[in-house]
Amino acid sequence: MKKLLSLGTVALVALAMGVSANAAPTNPYAYTLERKAEWQAKRIRQLEDRREYLHRYIRHLRKTTTPIVRQAAPSTPATTTTTSSGGWADELRAAGFPESAIPHMLYIIQRESGGNPSAINPSSQACGLTQIYPYVPGCLDPMTNLRLAFQKYQASGFAPWGG
Repeated sequence: MKKLLSLGTVALVALAMGVSANAAPTNPYAYTLERKAEWQAKRIRQLEDRREYLHRYIRHLRKTTTPIVRQAAPSTPATTTTTSSGGWADELRAAGFPESAIPHMLYIIQRESGGNPSAINPSSQACGLTQIYPYVPGCLDPMTNLRLAFQKYQASGFAPWGG
């Protein structure tokens, strides 16, 4: 009986070893490649699912939103000085701004200070027509402010005002 149990145990162990030997490839490099291939297939499925979701979301947005129509900055003839910004076109020319930049600068003046040369931002201390930052003595003077703005414009275009 003991021999039968030990033979049975040996047979079970041999059977288990045979099954486990067939479960994994014998070459470790092949096993690594199989694992990489499985991982890549799983990742591709995840990316495809994400792409499908994004396409559905974009279609939803297109159905539910109205298109944004961007209007160009109003063009100002060279002789016109009366604008909603308080007529700063002549001062911008005197400060050195090119004619092509004046309409956008008028927009910036209106947006930043509402055309008020003594405007000061309480949180950042930016000051004047174009909200020069950091505070520079004399920046509340309109012409000084516009000259400082022109220096910033020469250095980096409209970037100091958000483009």
